Amino acid sequence: MNAESSHESYAGSCVKCSFVLPQIREAASMYFEQGHVTCTECHTQNDLWDVVLGRMLSQPPLPMHLVVLGATRTLFTHVIEAGKYHEVQLTDVGIPADATVLQVGYSPQGGQGGVVFPIEWHGNVPQRRIIGNVLRLIGQPAVLGDGTVGSICPVGIWVIWIHREEEDGWPYILSAFEAFVDRQYDRMIVPAQSAVEITLMPVARALLESQASQNLVRQFTTDRLGYGDVLNIFLPFVCAQSGISKLPEKIIRSLNRLRGKRNKLVHRGTVAANVSTLDAAEGLCAAVFGVEYVRYARPKLIAWLR
Repeated sequence: MNAESSHESYAGSCVKCSFVLPQIREAASMYFEQGHVTCTECHTQNDLWDVVLGRMLSQPPLPMHLVVLGATRTLFTHVIEAGKYHEVQLTDVGIPADATVLQVGYSPQGGQGGVVFPIEWHGNVPQRRIIGNVLRLIGQPAVLGDGTVGSICPVGIWVIWIHREEEDGWPYILSAFEAFVDRQYDRMIVPAQSAVEITLMPVARALLESQASQNLVRQFTTDRLGYGDVLNIFLPFVCAQSGISKLPEKIIRSLNRLRGKRNKLVHRGTVAANVSTLDAAEGLCAAVFGVEYVRYARPKLIAWLR
């Protein structure tokens, strides 16, 4: 590797001074606890939901916006020689071996050796997404207007990736991120909704099982207590009773809109659901904040029961 790498992962910027806020994991817990995130530079109190949602709603929708929802953008430089095969190990620039690459971009820098473009090398069946943690590249020389043929040049490379999580709902968040990057917005809705439901429902069952038998709770949560009931009634009630900060109402409204889009997709199809880029951006924000809220509230609710 020819240069050091830099990593960007932050939950947006301060509304007053534009100083970056902490990563979403750290910022979300502060937000749920205090109702705001204080900028460490100018001490302005930021509404994290508004900051993140505003970034995600900006047009056109870009994969790099996912940085505010927990993805990371890594930037580094590699020298590419024309006609030569290069293997770039992403672990060498600090990207974990188990990370999922969402998008890669290249920007030849030029210089005395002219301009060389990196071409992604593939086998008989090209993969449309980077699988694993190695970039396989061939240098393709560019011919400039004066006839100069590129021989070697530094290339700026940026990689947007997401780390691996052990949460049951995290693979669904990952699927939603991938669909967003591919601009398959209707395909994003179901996994985004599922991520929150799969993360939240076990918490509701655990709370109920502390007071009733597993069989009764299983029957109750299967036949009568659905995800919408838990989100809108059960969770706010138990959080209020335990003194835990409730999920902000505007996030609950967005989660309900996401649930509505999911139900239309499943029961009536993509035409009826009519998922726009703005629907997708808001739904993905709601899903990430929903999962982060369960992470915040779950240990506190368990401790309250004890």
